[in-house]
Amino acid sequence: MSNPNDKLTNYLTTESINWKFIPPRSPNFGGLWESGVKSFKYHLKRAVGSVKLTFEEFLTLTAEIEGILNSRPIVPLSTDPHDYTALTPGHFLIGRPITSIAEPQLIEKSDNYLSRWQKITKLLQQVWKNWKRDYLNNLHLRNKWQFAKNNVSPNDMVILKDSDLPPYKWRLDRIQEIIKGSDGYVRVVIVKVSNGIVKRGTNHIRTISYHPQSNGLVERSHRHLKSSIIAHSQPNWSGTLPIVLLGIRSAIKPDINATCAELVYGTTLRLPSDILTL
Repeated sequence: MSNPNDKLTNYLTTESINWKFIPPRSPNFGGLWESGVKSFKYHLKRAVGSVKLTFEEFLTLTAEIEGILNSRPIVPLSTDPHDYTALTPGHFLIGRPITSIAEPQLIEKSDNYLSRWQKITKLLQQVWKNWKRDYLNNLHLRNKWQFAKNNVSPNDMVILKDSDLPPYKWRLDRIQEIIKGSDGYVRVVIVKVSNGIVKRGTNHIRTISYHPQSNGLVERSHRHLKSSIIAHSQPNWSGTLPIVLLGIRSAIKPDINATCAELVYGTTLRLPSDILTL
């Protein structure tokens, strides 16, 4: 019987896949997935608090929260205006969206009348409610740039912020029509839902995670940075990217006399050359 590790090694070699590990104690190299870990820890602590859980209960709760984070929509699966499905992290893990059987709403119920399973479900619903609110608010923060611009258009996939759905459920809809205000910018949208249409202000909708047109100048700078790195380091440009990003985050911005790392992490980052004493 062949060794599974040999099959994995052969597959990685055939596909030219190499493992690349981040340095120890360097979460800043993690990027988006490290932000997910931070969000997981924060909302888990808020929900559990001083509640005492058995190992099995804690393991169940953490697995459910992991499923919630991996259920978030990233990008539409197609450009079909009648398609309301989106690519999620779950597709990369199990090949399909992560789903779960909906449980009765228990957040308002007293713990004295709940079974142990219902108490775990209540904690999960609290995490879902708080995390989803923060996640949608963070999506909205991307749109605040120096230059005003229309950031939605017909057929864009959006999430209705006012929808109250159980864990793992996202109300994904398509914009059918945009309505501009007196200033010439989109203020109201007509959204096509599965059973009709609704009218909402733009403050009640959120574009899904990957929506480059919402990022304006930042998205253009990302494209320019990527093309420059590829031109210089092709075909191994992805190996150069971490060092380039480290340099960008360590560069001092003249207008604020601080680095991006200081704004995000509260301290400067050390470049590899810093280990040399001159």
